[in-house]
Amino acid sequence: SRAELLQVAGGAPAERAIEALISARLLVAMERGDGESIEVVHEALLSAWPRLVAWRQEDAEHARLRDQLRVAARQWTERGRPRGLLWRGEALAEYEVWRRRYRGALTEVEEAFGRASVADAARGRRLRRGALIVVGTGLVVALVIFARLRTQAEGAREQAVASKARAEASEQHAADQLTESYAEQGRRALLAGDAPSALLYLDAALQRGRDTAALRYMVQRGLDALGSGVKTL
Repeated sequence: SRAELLQVAGGAPAERAIEALISARLLVAMERGDGESIEVVHEALLSAWPRLVAWRQEDAEHARLRDQLRVAARQWTERGRPRGLLWRGEALAEYEVWRRRYRGALTEVEEAFGRASVADAARGRRLRRGALIVVGTGLVVALVIFARLRTQAEGAREQAVASKARAEASEQHAADQLTESYAEQGRRALLAGDAPSALLYLDAALQRGRDTAALRYMVQRGLDALGSGVKTL
């Protein structure tokens, strides 16, 4: 369009150049729904005009991507500038490399499309970095919680083992005390001359593992006393 040509070529000098080429019947101005369009009179000019051919050859490196940019920017604008139509990935990377080399002007729509594509890509990178930070932080927190829970579990297990050991020791102490009590009561009964009762207590102590020389001596004394009593009867 005439407006795009003036944006790219720059103001009044471009306007005079366009009018001169129209007067020379090399360009033609045509009215369209979205404004005035400037076109070459005939496609033969693209190959028959030596200066234009030379310009096009010199500009061939940039022409392909500039045409792609113009089409993409127009579609983006016509559809309300949605993010889904912005360039990403390889297309955006190629545009950024080309834009650093290309010194020519672009239309306002093309410039806006390029800036929006670059800004959207930067926003995406920030979001991805933020997501990675969140995920990394979550993993660290999970590892810390896991380590803490594991430590607590190990501590609880150690406490349970220690508590069980204390309970077993207490139980064994009580059993030893009872065995000692049986042996003591057997000794007292034996001293009192009650051999049957003494043998019952002493036998109970033997059954609970109190198998000592002293205990066996008292059992033998009790049996001897009991034998004397049997003989007397």
